[in-house]
Amino acid sequence: MHNIGSHLTKRSKISSNKEAFVEFEKQRRFTFLALNRRCNKTANALLSLGVKPGDRVATLCKNGIEFVESYFALAKIGAVMVPVNWRLVANEANYILTDAGATVLLFDTDFNELVGQIKDKNDSVEHYVSIGDNSPNYASDYDELAEKSVDNEPAMMIYCLLCIPRVLLVTPKA
Repeated sequence: MHNIGSHLTKRSKISSNKEAFVEFEKQRRFTFLALNRRCNKTANALLSLGVKPGDRVATLCKNGIEFVESYFALAKIGAVMVPVNWRLVANEANYILTDAGATVLLFDTDFNELVGQIKDKNDSVEHYVSIGDNSPNYASDYDELAEKSVDNEPAMMIYCLLCIPRVLLVTPKA
């Protein structure tokens, strides 16, 4: 089956040593082979958390390698990515998480305060995974989860992306 995840796998075989991603802010560079391996580790880490095809996994991240990895990783395992706009306030972000039925939230630690406010009100998210330093005690560390995982291709490859326009955030009035 072909999806966005399989395109990265194929590209990693064709152009393994070509540069795929450059993150200037952190001075990091990744070849297609390295990016694919990191995506596989992320995919397998998410599978170890119990993420299954069709599950919603939300991301509250700025641009960076972890967002790209989660994008491809979720495609490889058939989970649905729910990108959450980091400019939203807690009630708006929580509405998206609840409405989408997100079971995992991957978030930059820049948003610890926002996620803390969401966590107190949200019942759908079962696993919080933090990206960066100063991880809160209720969240798993993204890098640690990925490091413990294998870089083999996950078995399933299906892709879904769920985007909820901000205009739909107005909840109906009774």
